[in-house]
Amino acid sequence: MSSKLVVCLLVLFTSSVLHAQDAPPAVTAGDPSIPIETLEQRLTPLTVAELESEAMAWRDLLKAKAVEVA
Repeated sequence: MSSKLVVCLLVLFTSSVLHAQDAPPAVTAGDPSIPIETLEQRLTPLTVAELESEAMAWRDLLKAKAVEVA
């Protein structure tokens, strides 16, 4: 039973690492002054992986701005 658990954990770890490597680069966070309407149009056709990448990029922009302001 423990060998099955090890195999399952290994598969989960490997798939999460591969998923992280396959994340596409964010394209909308390059211009923080982008109008909301344009941003909505660009985000609508994206996949979940692409949206996650965009969300992370915007989060990073927000964190950097918060540090700058603080």
